[in-house]
Amino acid sequence: PVVRSPQAPLRVVFAVGSGFSGSTLLGLALGASGDICTLGEVRDYDIFCDDNSLCTCGAVARSCRWWGQVAAELSPGWRLGLGRCSLAEMEARALRLLQACAGACQGRWMVDSSKWVRWAQALGPKCEDVLVVHLVRDGRGVLASGLRRDEAIETVVQRWVNRNERAMAWLEGHTAPPSVRIRYEDLIASPSETIGQIRRRMGLTAPSAPITIRPADQHHLSGNPMRFAQWRGFVLDERWKQELSAAQLARFRELGAHTQERLGYALD
Repeated sequence: PVVRSPQAPLRVVFAVGSGFSGSTLLGLALGASGDICTLGEVRDYDIFCDDNSLCTCGAVARSCRWWGQVAAELSPGWRLGLGRCSLAEMEARALRLLQACAGACQGRWMVDSSKWVRWAQALGPKCEDVLVVHLVRDGRGVLASGLRRDEAIETVVQRWVNRNERAMAWLEGHTAPPSVRIRYEDLIASPSETIGQIRRRMGLTAPSAPITIRPADQHHLSGNPMRFAQWRGFVLDERWKQELSAAQLARFRELGAHTQERLGYALD
């Protein structure tokens, strides 16, 4: 059985929702104050280690002192092993990884941007404190991002629908954990207010100054490549308005109108 250290309580913000919705930016913004540990997409721990990928601090995985501290809490060569073990074993191993991260964070809140509802459902009840952030974005923006990566319209929209509908079904239930829905567009338009809303739900004070992100001060192991770019402020990405054709918008409405409306976004 997994034994949690009383010196390192698990206090986790789980970001859930669809890809291309701004979870990397959300994590960086939450971690900007320095009193929250943002981890990136924890589910990608094995890829990060095996590929010796670059951490946002500028060091590769094997040289990053922070992730080295996490690895030291685990056995040599330890891996998460997603897809190679049973669901129960996956949950136990994921919990162990979060516990190692909690030790490195010295009991502070952590942000896990893995975005999988099943992941958050399994690990949330094991935490001393938990908050689920359902991060949403206009589906047309998500679609444009997917198309830039040569994905099919049906693939992008159906994934966006499924992940958001799954999150809503869970978080609207009677046994749902504490949660808050955050719009990508609001994060860009009012970053301090939006981050303040989340921090208050965590029992922390709202930001006292405008948010300035310094990725090199954080340790994201996976996510959008923007985590390595020079910070240029909160810029709204609405390229979909120029990029999506009438036919593509019509197909989006066919596949995603119900979810778009449930999330409070327009269709026109």
